[in-house]
Amino acid sequence: MATSRMIDLCMNMFVATWSKKPEWKDTLFPVWEHSLKTVKDKHLYDATMRVVSKTWQYPPVIGELLKEIEVVIKELGGTGITLKEFEFCEQCIQREGVVEVSAHFLVHETGKTKVHNTITRCTCNGASQKYTQMKSCEDLYQRMQHDARITLKGWYQTSGATPYLPMQLREPVQYAKLQAWLQTPEAQQADNPYMKFVHNAQRGQIHVPPEHKLSPVRSHYEVDNRTTTDYTYETDIDPDDCIY
Repeated sequence: MATSRMIDLCMNMFVATWSKKPEWKDTLFPVWEHSLKTVKDKHLYDATMRVVSKTWQYPPVIGELLKEIEVVIKELGGTGITLKEFEFCEQCIQREGVVEVSAHFLVHETGKTKVHNTITRCTCNGASQKYTQMKSCEDLYQRMQHDARITLKGWYQTSGATPYLPMQLREPVQYAKLQAWLQTPEAQQADNPYMKFVHNAQRGQIHVPPEHKLSPVRSHYEVDNRTTTDYTYETDIDPDDCIY
């Protein structure tokens, strides 16, 4: 339920924007409170900011505000004026049911190893209810495991302990190139202004380094296009659609 404090704040915005009289607020406060009893403060505030930012032929009423709240809820994946709450498991709660997957596999026809990065959902009830059109990480694993064209070499997915996959798993080739470049004399000699702060801090001298304007520098190697997509019922897994 929207708190009285948030309702009062939003009504004050109406008063200031459309020069409402003080008695308008006193009269309509119970109406707003009743109409917004299932609306969260954040959604009410976002919708109010949108309403007062628009141009209206006549001052809007609570009905226009409720319509704007529905727009806010729809953008967040819900319907009506109340966003449904989902209960996620400990393995996916940090990403609200989303499971990021990086599958490394061998393509039999070419003999090359490729990486497929994608977004799936968890197998828990909360994720199943929120992402009705998205397939689960287990569905993708079984599908690739039984694909005769490929052999899975590595399967990595996010969890409660690892909510995001590191670069060495998502883009192993680019990560290896980056690590190799960091070992070159050019990289070793690159100036790091923040190390001065570390050295001063170690000596008990607090120093804030000045801002450094950096010119854009082209990469030393071309970066392949990413193919991270949502894994849904319409997804066609093709060995040639991956980046390596």
